[in-house]
Amino acid sequence: MGSMVKKRTHFFLFLAAFVLYLILFPAPLDREFSFLPQWSVFLDGAPAGMMEPSALGFRAESGAGKILGYVSQDGRLLYKTGVYYDAVVHPAGFINYSRSGGTLTLQDPLGKIIDSLDTDGFPLVRGDDLFVVTRDRKGLSRWNWEGEELWSYHFGALITTMDVQSTGILLGFLNGDVILISPQGVQQNFTRQRVHAVYGCALSDDQELFAVVSGLNPQTLGVYSFREGGVQLLWTRELSPAFPRYRYLQFSEDSRSLYWVTPEGAETVNWMGEGARSFPLKAGFQTALWGESGALSMILAGDGQVGELLFFQNSGNFHLSLPLRGGTSPVSLTGEALAAAQEGRLFSFRWEAR
Repeated sequence: MGSMVKKRTHFFLFLAAFVLYLILFPAPLDREFSFLPQWSVFLDGAPAGMMEPSALGFRAESGAGKILGYVSQDGRLLYKTGVYYDAVVHPAGFINYSRSGGTLTLQDPLGKIIDSLDTDGFPLVRGDDLFVVTRDRKGLSRWNWEGEELWSYHFGALITTMDVQSTGILLGFLNGDVILISPQGVQQNFTRQRVHAVYGCALSDDQELFAVVSGLNPQTLGVYSFREGGVQLLWTRELSPAFPRYRYLQFSEDSRSLYWVTPEGAETVNWMGEGARSFPLKAGFQTALWGESGALSMILAGDGQVGELLFFQNSGNFHLSLPLRGGTSPVSLTGEALAAAQEGRLFSFRWEAR
């Protein structure tokens, strides 16, 4: 018991230290910030074994290896179990699957089996949607959280990237094809990137724009608008340095800005390709929340040695950098709070910006 109290004390002292650092050495940001620790929970404790509708699902490293589970909004450990090979976790349930494949079992947040998916592939969660990519990476199916298949497709080429919005699912392929699937499963083929492989794609939430990264040495970013059932190329640019793999690409919430990741950090332009800005990061990109024009956006970076939470204004002179210890992986990032896993524990703090 005394050890647990000591660990919690060290955690809050650590948070107080970097809040003091921010007060003494702030970067320019046209707002006042207050950072408020919420809770910290160690993953070697016994779970409560109870359901809560607003619980946060997580994957993390503990002393016993990889685990998944759920924690309450006020920091109580509700459920945990070991990860076989990998897992997808959502507030409605999780799939814990092995390297060898086989039947995918959908379980509720306390581990009770909901159903078995009649498919063999790799599950992934995008937003509130559950998808399964076939093992040959040429097929995609969408499921609900009761285990019912909503639709499925099998394509003639390898899927290399996808983006999911409320308005549809955009897919990029190794042969350069780009396909949009509506939430109801209606397929539309739009463009082919001159047989260059697609390494990143993004769909605006208003479904008026989409962006594609294709080719290597150089990689090219192209932005398109939808016009009367077809598409129109708005602009292209070369991205440097090139990634010989998947490139993260995402529109902001209001679809007015486009962001992508580089080895050094992140870059952005507006939807017409103007107003370029870059955001150097001290560690590798993990996740981000891209706000509307004039609002705050956040980038979470981290590796085994160093971490960083970067706040910046979409329009204005830049940023506030919050240092984090290395090995920090996101659980939830919202406009008010961060919940993250770190060294066998989960922690959360929120902020107020005025």
